Amino acid sequence: MTTSALRPLLAAVSLGLALLSPTLRGDAVSDARAALAAGDFAGMRSALDPHIAANPADAQARVLRALAILASAAETDLPDFLKNKMGAREATLDVFTGQYTFALPRPVAYFNVPGFTVAGSYYEYTPAINLYDTGGAQPSISFENKGSVPEVLAFRVTRGADGAPDLDTTFYLEGRIFGFVNAYPPAYPELEVFAGRPGLSVDSDTDTVTVTLRPGSAFTIGMVNSPGGARFTPLSPLPSTILVSNGRATAITQERFPAKANLSDAVPFAADLDAKALAPAIADLSVAGPAFSLTLLPGETGHPVDVILAYPDIQLLLAELKFTQAFRRLLIPYNVAHKLTPAFFDSQTLAQLISNRAFLTLRKGNFAADLAASRTLFGQAVDHYFAAGDAGLWTRPAPLSGHYLFTVDQEDPDTAEEALRLDTALAQFRAALHGPVPLADLSDKLAADPTLPPDAAVNLSPLFGPKPLNLRALAPALSPGSGLIVPGSSVNLLTSGLLTDVGTAWWENYLAERGLSDDDILALFAKPRVFSQPAASTTVEEGASAVLRIVAESYPAPTYQWYRGSGKNAVPVEGATLPVLTLAPAHRTDAGTYTVRVTNTVPGKKGPVAATVTSKPARLVVTYPPEIVTPPVALTRLAKRSARFTVAAAAVPAPSYQWFLDDAPINKATKAAYSVAASPARAGAYKVSVTNSRGSVTSTPVTLTVHELPRFTLQPVKRSVPAGGTATFTVEVAGNPAPTLQWYRGSGRTAEPIDGATGTEFTIDSVSAADAGDYSVVATNVTVNGAGTGEQTNRASSRTVKLTVTAAPSP
Repeated sequence: MTTSALRPLLAAVSLGLALLSPTLRGDAVSDARAALAAGDFAGMRSALDPHIAANPADAQARVLRALAILASAAETDLPDFLKNKMGAREATLDVFTGQYTFALPRPVAYFNVPGFTVAGSYYEYTPAINLYDTGGAQPSISFENKGSVPEVLAFRVTRGADGAPDLDTTFYLEGRIFGFVNAYPPAYPELEVFAGRPGLSVDSDTDTVTVTLRPGSAFTIGMVNSPGGARFTPLSPLPSTILVSNGRATAITQERFPAKANLSDAVPFAADLDAKALAPAIADLSVAGPAFSLTLLPGETGHPVDVILAYPDIQLLLAELKFTQAFRRLLIPYNVAHKLTPAFFDSQTLAQLISNRAFLTLRKGNFAADLAASRTLFGQAVDHYFAAGDAGLWTRPAPLSGHYLFTVDQEDPDTAEEALRLDTALAQFRAALHGPVPLADLSDKLAADPTLPPDAAVNLSPLFGPKPLNLRALAPALSPGSGLIVPGSSVNLLTSGLLTDVGTAWWENYLAERGLSDDDILALFAKPRVFSQPAASTTVEEGASAVLRIVAESYPAPTYQWYRGSGKNAVPVEGATLPVLTLAPAHRTDAGTYTVRVTNTVPGKKGPVAATVTSKPARLVVTYPPEIVTPPVALTRLAKRSARFTVAAAAVPAPSYQWFLDDAPINKATKAAYSVAASPARAGAYKVSVTNSRGSVTSTPVTLTVHELPRFTLQPVKRSVPAGGTATFTVEVAGNPAPTLQWYRGSGRTAEPIDGATGTEFTIDSVSAADAGDYSVVATNVTVNGAGTGEQTNRASSRTVKLTVTAAPSP
């Protein structure tokens, strides 16, 4: 139902923890978005709380705050609890991917093996050795950090007199394989690390191995193959806190909870997290109505495309959170106190809880109310799922850009069937809150199995009273060649449901009756090893083929999945499941960083384990000639105001620019924007040429029009004319657009326009004494305003001049 790119986010949501980054409007929410981009969840709350107090119906702000609350809990509260109460040495949760890191202390234990020769400042294994052929104990030397701070140890590796004999060394950290560092001339003349974990690095140029050793941890060098003379020389004197144990190798030891660790600590923590995070987040999310929609930008989420959070997505988030609340309320009636011993940690946790009498002992309190609250929350969660479906979850079309948080493949013919199955399962789950549902209604495959008890049924009622039994998942390991299950390799790990009268023995019968078990075959497994990394950088022209490849081996044969991006931003490339990734033809949108994950399944202490090796990043550059995305536009500006032409172009490599005025290149106008002070001399046709190594493109010319305010270049002058004579006033006026004129008689507010007097000359024939007085003219034009965003009307008045009428001359 969900896109593969978003499954890590949903894994976090399913635990009541999420990180999303909305794009909103308004000052407060803009500040919150900026804080989110910086990972400052407290800053988000500071910006949003007062805003929401004044605007409680602002759904987008409320949803943003809900996500900030959940992300803060994921980043701070949960890791702090695991460290402070559970005694974890390391506890983090990546809110971008939903990935947990939870590591407990592991005491160091040693066993005796052949040692190295210690000579001065180096450690050397002189005799030839090949454990592949001879077997035997692996010569080792261990370095234990007895201090309180991490230490970085670096060793120079010398491989005999000629510096290049075969060398195969295994490194261990706390008794577990940390990496294989090999050199096999001529194929691998330099040191090469074939497997490793964070904290181990090899520099082939200097033949140097570096390891970061945290307090209480031990690093062991074990020799596997060498013709003799393999030497490890520390690059600097070892700190006094490093204990060197020669001839001793670290043994695998069990991670241990501290003596104070007790499962009962989780109960108040869960209650506090519910009150502090889940409940307020649910209240905020519930404000979003059916028309709600929120676009999350790539820069805010770390995803390569927009993520849209709409009403159906909100409903699914509410369902996840209420399921989490319901399970928490379900624990309240029971006493879950249980000391977390190493044996407990190494066994089936849920089975231990079920078999422990303390777990089944009711606490003092309102038992009925807690159970009723659990049922209510479960029912509400189901209602939210149905609300998402009713709102179009299964039928909504893909957005124009990006994708929804919860998406459905519209081209999948099984979508309608999947929706029906989900609706049916949820309805049955709701019914199961009050009694058993026959297994036949839930799984035709299991119901048809003759080894399964005919009355087996899913029954959630044990969660509210009687002792529950568990159904365990089968995780088999296959033997090489035959494809049969190796005896003892089926591991009963996870409780996938609560079925009446179904136990571990049923799985043994399942294997035997189907002939899937072979007692005579032992499995040999190998985790993936990378022999050839993808090229660090590949450049192709758009339209050509881009090929990235990796060479790896494992048993069973590995699977491959290519990813675009790296780290938390990596998303799988659809259909890219081969050791060679071919993009033919390559498009500009294919450019980016690629990695490939090589995976197979091998047996682990508690069952099959997916072993994955991720390649080094491979950068793909797709070049293409410039294309003008947003061309320059024509401008009209007042004289002396700034005119700014801009162009947006797409090109790889990055292009250069050259602006032109009337086909002549403009000196120093070589950026994507060009500004000029508007003047008549600068008016004309502008264009820009965009060029890179793949080609050039020139924009269509656009015009800069320069407007000028009206002004008089020739003012009228006063006249003295005898009666009966002719009086003429003359002006000259400039401006763009050309101004219109209107002559006036009188001065100040009493001036009256003279009908028909609209030229640069105004003449009065046969003047009389009545024509004497003041005259002026007003020039008017309409130009663009100073900001260049609209129009304005401009007026300029000439000076006022006087007409004097004298007596007519005597005949």
